[in-house]
Amino acid sequence: MPGRRPLTRIGPRIPGAAARPLRQLVAGKTGSLMGCAFALGGALAGADAERVAVLRDFGSRLGVAFQCADDVFGGQRPQRHTG
Repeated sequence: MPGRRPLTRIGPRIPGAAARPLRQLVAGKTGSLMGCAFALGGALAGADAERVAVLRDFGSRLGVAFQCADDVFGGQRPQRHTG
């Protein structure tokens, strides 16, 4: 998106100072979206509650990893490569 600000640039410039709030912000955005998508997919496929919970956790972690990679690589490559 034009004009968007990567999450890695939010907060103070002190190393590690904003790590926890940043992690919470990322988990609440892309992590929640991916976790919900994976959990819904499992539920619609007939998975039991325990498996749906595992899928939600996996999706959430994958979403956080994706957002971190997007923030790191998004500013380093031309948009035609990163979307």
